[in-house]
Amino acid sequence: PASRHEFPETRTSSCLRGSSTRSPGITSAAMGASTFAVLAQRRLRRRALRLRATAVQERLPKLSPKVEAFLRSAATGAAPGKGGDASLAGIQRAEAVWQMLRERAARQAGGEALDPPKQVVKRTSGRVPSAAADLPCFDVVVCGGTLGILVARVLQEEGFSVCIVERGQVKGRDQEWNVSPAELQPLVAHGVISQEEAKAALQSSWGASRVGIKGAHAVDFQAGALNAGVSPKLLVGAARERFEAAGGVVLEGATLTELEVFDDGVVLSLLGEAAGVRAKLC
Repeated sequence: PASRHEFPETRTSSCLRGSSTRSPGITSAAMGASTFAVLAQRRLRRRALRLRATAVQERLPKLSPKVEAFLRSAATGAAPGKGGDASLAGIQRAEAVWQMLRERAARQAGGEALDPPKQVVKRTSGRVPSAAADLPCFDVVVCGGTLGILVARVLQEEGFSVCIVERGQVKGRDQEWNVSPAELQPLVAHGVISQEEAKAALQSSWGASRVGIKGAHAVDFQAGALNAGVSPKLLVGAARERFEAAGGVVLEGATLTELEVFDDGVVLSLLGEAAGVRAKLC
């Protein structure tokens, strides 16, 4: 019924004439109906996304009992980064994200207009505003700390003040990284870790390797590279201890939401205990 969307007359300000005018009830009713239509569209869109996510979850590949048992036994406090979360839930989350990306690409290829991705980096002319003057300021802010801790330590040794922003925790996973032993020496040379710490992190090594496919013959060869396993937990832990002992700052549980670049610095907006940090422009 018409009365459902009728509103009393409202007084609006006219910027062109500098005077106030009255809008008839029919205009308010039209505006109200338009608002309801927009809200309804948003609700339908959110419901469609939920249904799509559920459909993706139902299409996840079935794992063998052996693989599923292994993944269910994985530690829940997994480290961030590639291969960090080897739990069943972690594999399912990764698969769901991949399926969503594929569906989004297919919809875009089909001519559907998609919402543009959020712009995280923004360029603004002028100096850093006074409202951000009280934020902690560093020469360099490293976003992502699992491998970023190694970069941060090198910069720190070069005399820069460094802060690490990490959404999760700055720690290495339990599973070894496959490396060549010689790859640890630049870390020692730049003071990221000591020779003793590098030796402790090196958990395994082998001189020969075998590559085979089930049902086919295997190939044995001498391994001159990628023939060692290093513990990320020990390596990252040693680098972090040195980083913090030298005055480095680690912000964990801090999600980067926006990075605004000014003429004299960068302001990073964060979700977490820290509202944000600043970085200088060299």
